[in-house]
Amino acid sequence: MALWLSCSMCNTPPGGGHDRQDSVKYLFDGDGFFCGIKMENADSSVYRVVWGRDGATNVTTATFDVQGNGTLELVGKSRDAFILSQGCGTSCTYDVILPLTGEARESVFMFVKAIDTARNLIAYIPETDSSFIRVENYLTRKKMDIPGDDLCPAAFKGDCIDSCFFEQEFFVYSWNGKSWSTDNADLKQKKVPLELK
Repeated sequence: MALWLSCSMCNTPPGGGHDRQDSVKYLFDGDGFFCGIKMENADSSVYRVVWGRDGATNVTTATFDVQGNGTLELVGKSRDAFILSQGCGTSCTYDVILPLTGEARESVFMFVKAIDTARNLIAYIPETDSSFIRVENYLTRKKMDIPGDDLCPAAFKGDCIDSCFFEQEFFVYSWNGKSWSTDNADLKQKKVPLELK
């Protein structure tokens, strides 16, 4: 079903305001917005993403590789951004946020756990510091870090997370604590007010 939807979107007529390119696989094209994948060259497995609205076309500065599971897929769209996502291994996904503003630049987030497109919020596991979870406004770049204590004995801290979501002005997450084992659940939950700086 998802493949059919993706292909049907590729063949829809342009939403207006941009020159349709045959070399682009369109993930979305309508209502004045468009987003697609453009291969670097015919023999390449490397691509860039093109996107825009109302006549403005942006191209990612980063390149992406076609992986065993294909290319990035459109998973969300709001009036402010397109959101593309792809799995990259066990416990691994990466999301690419494409802001719908003139001369916009993409943002890439690894280990994404929750997204709120209405408020432009993303929750992810930062790779390079000791924060457990980071909540960030992907347009303003304001963020808040949630420290991790009492985490399960997993090799990757993100594997301790059971679930997380945005609820009104809060971020709610549950995780397995350090007493977790295959025989003993140690599920904990917190509701943290959103205070991005």
